[in-house]
Amino acid sequence: MLSLTAGITLVTGLVIGLLPAVRSARTSPADVLRASASTTDGPAAGRIRSLLVSMEVAASVVCLAVSALLATSFARVMAVEAGFAREGIVTMDLVLPEVRYDTTERAQAFMRELTEQVRALPGVTSAAVTDRLPLAGPSGSAIMVEGDTRPRQVRPSAAIRSTDGEYLDTMGIRVTSGRAITPGDNGRRVAVVSRTAAARLWPQQDPLGRRFRFGPDDSPFFEVVGVAADVRGLALGSEPPAYIYVPMSENYYAMIALAVRTSADPSAIGAAMAGIVRKLDPLLPRPPARTMASIVDDSEAWRRFQSNLVSLLAAVTLLLSGIGIYGVVSQAVSQRTAEFGIRMALGAEARRIGASVVGQGLVPVALGLVAGLVIAAGVGQLMRSLLYDVSPTEAVPLAVVCVILLSVATVASLIPAWRASRIDPMLALRTE
Repeated sequence: MLSLTAGITLVTGLVIGLLPAVRSARTSPADVLRASASTTDGPAAGRIRSLLVSMEVAASVVCLAVSALLATSFARVMAVEAGFAREGIVTMDLVLPEVRYDTTERAQAFMRELTEQVRALPGVTSAAVTDRLPLAGPSGSAIMVEGDTRPRQVRPSAAIRSTDGEYLDTMGIRVTSGRAITPGDNGRRVAVVSRTAAARLWPQQDPLGRRFRFGPDDSPFFEVVGVAADVRGLALGSEPPAYIYVPMSENYYAMIALAVRTSADPSAIGAAMAGIVRKLDPLLPRPPARTMASIVDDSEAWRRFQSNLVSLLAAVTLLLSGIGIYGVVSQAVSQRTAEFGIRMALGAEARRIGASVVGQGLVPVALGLVAGLVIAAGVGQLMRSLLYDVSPTEAVPLAVVCVILLSVATVASLIPAWRASRIDPMLALRTE
């Protein structure tokens, strides 16, 4: 990539250097000697400069528009209702080796002792264990509703989550109807389903009291005792999957996650959690504790990276556009010094001179702005899959882009315009 970039830079420099060299080689020496030092270039040269400015502005508009769309998309994703609490939750993933936890009873005893000791920590409101936290990705299982005789291949699916009696409360997942799983449900085949799962398994029906099963077709049924709010399963920008929560006693997983709701310092609680795990099982690997807020941030890290990268590119192109506009207008002012001197000597006001310079600088900017918006609309359609709840032609981000670019262009034009308005007519006339 470095070699490619260096090669493109060298080729671009050679091409740009060759164009004026060829033009100079074709110029007649007699014409150069007869020309005045302050003579302005012909219309062709002016059009070329304006075209270059318009192209710079169009490129800036495209980069700024993409950056604004991605930034808007990222902000709206982070504001999405996740369905669970983000603040005040500390988590820790654990792996229970099958060598030492070869039975469900041993694993259940460890998890029970772990949660009891963690709940006793100062500042801890509640603690719970589950086989997988939110945003860890859904895992679907075929669900057979009681009375459904369809083959497994065409049955609806849902993600099964094994939890203890305090999981929903700890994670801030609201129960919208019925009740949550309680510690007294250990050993009972009850379940809480999410609203998406209820709509998928029992469309337009009350799911409370309904029965279903997953796994072998001869396994006992679970009874639905509650309906919970939807939870994002893979990322904030993805649709909520269908979730079914069952008591931890009904399933055993070697990989578990401990979730703790606390009002204390997360790092201190994380260290205390690690100490309890070390005391209960010194051989158990202890990964670092993480807050739920950091897990949410990590799940959208790719969106943040895209937004930051394009924003950096947009800032560079905006800077180059400002420099280009300033350079072109400043050169035009230098070439028109004698003209401005004559006009001011004949009574032209300084503010009119400055206004004409600014207008000259903003004309190619306006053309580039229009062209850039058209191109940005097409690019926005191509990147529609990267946007969340944002239209590729949304007015507010594009309006912000226009305001920023026009502001930069105006400032870049005002500096040479101010210099033109302060030209001394006598000094300007003596340059001939």
